[in-house]
Amino acid sequence: MKTGMVTSEDGTRLFYRDTGGQLPVIVLIHGFLQNSLSWQRQFADEDLCAAFRLIAFDLRGHGRSDKPEAPEAYLESARWADDVTAVLD
Repeated sequence: MKTGMVTSEDGTRLFYRDTGGQLPVIVLIHGFLQNSLSWQRQFADEDLCAAFRLIAFDLRGHGRSDKPEAPEAYLESARWADDVTAVLD
């Protein structure tokens, strides 16, 4: 499993986990007050990882990702979409 950081369009750095490979991709997005560790069982499942490329990341304000202080950083849905795009790119 590979881990790293990517930068969203507004400069927010996002932590991610990735099993790599060219398999069909499953993007795992955690809920409020959680982080990418919510998906530990999926990343530990050898059969799942053999069939799919798993990508999980910490949403802005969660886990190892940046936690912008400005409330505006969390209000617009376009910012959240930009975060997913940054991780997939």
